[in-house]
Amino acid sequence: MVAGVGIAGLLVAGSFPWKALSSDQRAVAQASAQLAALERANAGLSAQAVALRRPSTVERLAREELGLVPRGWRAYAILPSTPASSRQPGGTHGASH
Repeated sequence: MVAGVGIAGLLVAGSFPWKALSSDQRAVAQASAQLAALERANAGLSAQAVALRRPSTVERLAREELGLVPRGWRAYAILPSTPASSRQPGGTHGASH
């Protein structure tokens, strides 16, 4: 009788889809990792949305990213200087006559 139960146990264990279980476990682990990454990204975007509700953040981004200035201010662009060796006499900068 014990031998019959042992053989039945081996038959059940042998017919169990171990490969499918292992594959499912890998898929769950990958999905969990992807979920964690998306939750981190979502938290970052939520923090950014909160920051964008502050006028100081919007003003800073308008200046830095778009070059805008508040009403009444003047914007100046500082251009890199041209090396003295490339300047031509008479105020032309490399232009040929």
